[in-house]
Amino acid sequence: IVANRDVYYPGTESLAPDEMRVIACGSGIPMPRLKQASPCFLIELGNGDKFIFDMGVGAMERITSLGISLDYLDKIFITHLHMDHMGDLPAFYILGPQNNRSKGLRVWGPGGGGSPEKWGMKSAMGHMVKTWTWMTDTLVGLIDGSSLGLEVTEYDWSKINNVIYDENGVIIRSLPAIHLEQS
Repeated sequence: IVANRDVYYPGTESLAPDEMRVIACGSGIPMPRLKQASPCFLIELGNGDKFIFDMGVGAMERITSLGISLDYLDKIFITHLHMDHMGDLPAFYILGPQNNRSKGLRVWGPGGGGSPEKWGMKSAMGHMVKTWTWMTDTLVGLIDGSSLGLEVTEYDWSKINNVIYDENGVIIRSLPAIHLEQS
């Protein structure tokens, strides 16, 4: 008999090499609520890899409450560039160094597929970095600058079953998230 079998306490249950844990950090609608953050899923694999899928509004609080070192949470996949899917990404990026993250973030997100370049993940992240220039410049000398590294990979949002990640025996494929008709 397993005590508290209906409850998961972060850091207390190891995974076998062939297992995965899916934690819904947020599954709500675009308007965040006190008890429900916007979309965010943390995937933990038995091989030690951890992936975040979407970082909606309220997600950062949920993720940090799990008590997982931010150094283990450096791979973030954004399904599409709506606020409810990436609203907490700027805070996660910019506040990470002050919360003991010692390495930069790797972010995957949509681009291409006939969309204008300005609609892609690289453009969004470039604007995010520019927005927080004052803060990053004033942190120089106070934090390890490598923690503000940012590697952005765009994947063609229009392709089905497109391999967007293939490392350490893990393959992640994309599905289109289509919310509008393009002419």
